[in-house]
Amino acid sequence: MQSTGADFTNSFRALSLIHLPNTKDFDQSIGLFLSTILDQCCDAEEWKFVNKSSIDERYFSINTKKKKVYSLLPIEHMNY
Repeated sequence: MQSTGADFTNSFRALSLIHLPNTKDFDQSIGLFLSTILDQCCDAEEWKFVNKSSIDERYFSINTKKKKVYSLLPIEHMNY
């Protein structure tokens, strides 16, 4: 669930859809469970949106440049 971005609560609720083995609706309940659990997973666009970086790209590039400058200084001058 974590690697697919599935909703934990709804995924666990989907488990209640499975009937006991050897009952008449068992095979249908497995099919319903699988379709329900797959609906809980994020598609590629949702996954990109959810995992979008919260760091402004300008801030990231400025700090990356600072670290490159600091790397040229002796170790005792590195205060970042």
